[in-house]
Amino acid sequence: MGERATGADGILILGVGNDLLGDDAVGLLAASALGGEGLPVQLMTRSGLALLDAVVGFSRVLLLDSQTTGLAPGTVCEYTLTPTSVRSPSAHYVGYGEALTIGAAAGLDLPDEIRVLAVERRGAVCIGDGLSEPVRAALPAVVDRARAIVRAWLQARCP
Repeated sequence: MGERATGADGILILGVGNDLLGDDAVGLLAASALGGEGLPVQLMTRSGLALLDAVVGFSRVLLLDSQTTGLAPGTVCEYTLTPTSVRSPSAHYVGYGEALTIGAAAGLDLPDEIRVLAVERRGAVCIGDGLSEPVRAALPAVVDRARAIVRAWLQARCP
């Protein structure tokens, strides 16, 4: 296992989504806004096991994404991502928790913490739709909360 990433104290903001699929672009847009402030940002249009390639070596990761759980569109959820033993019927349908379980089993240098900010999207995803009004309205709050999380992480590293 190699050295941990050193940029911005090993912190990464990871925006996930597809900018062609309406509300699914919210994670990419939030991360892009933060990247303009000089924070360490990576955009990812794939998910599942691709998460491992993005996060290995970082100590803390803030993952910005959309989700569909049945909450009202535009609802912002925050949680810590942990490995899970839930099994997918195919390696092509691996979720984030499953990917972390695989990474841990493989002995990868995974982050100590992966915090997720996810915005509830509309259930239907249509090509070229752009953000729905509730998700567009939630975007500034996601950016502000993400900025606060990263600041707290940076301050925790300073004596």
